[in-house]
Amino acid sequence: MTSDARSNLETDLKTFIHDLFIKKAFHPWLLELPQKRPSHWYSLIADLDRSGCTVSTLQQLGEEVYQPLVYQCIKSPAFNANGQYLVLFHLSDSMYSQIVFMTPVPSA
Repeated sequence: MTSDARSNLETDLKTFIHDLFIKKAFHPWLLELPQKRPSHWYSLIADLDRSGCTVSTLQQLGEEVYQPLVYQCIKSPAFNANGQYLVLFHLSDSMYSQIVFMTPVPSA
């Protein structure tokens, strides 16, 4: 993969992860995040599918991305003050990682 192709793929992946937290289509997945075990890595595509969320956009990034893309959700260091979580994304067997601060979505 050329450096330009890798850069474009990283940009597309970053955009997709950003969209997870702002698009209503992923709301069911967001609601489940606080119940995740903090010491466990989860397959993103499997959990999106299990939550009834669309996986087609993630699949468009290619099998080399959607198969090894994992995440975990932990309480942020300031959880008691602001209720925020950290959602850590990692592409297995690569150096790609992304961290997102998240305030839980109201269930209603």
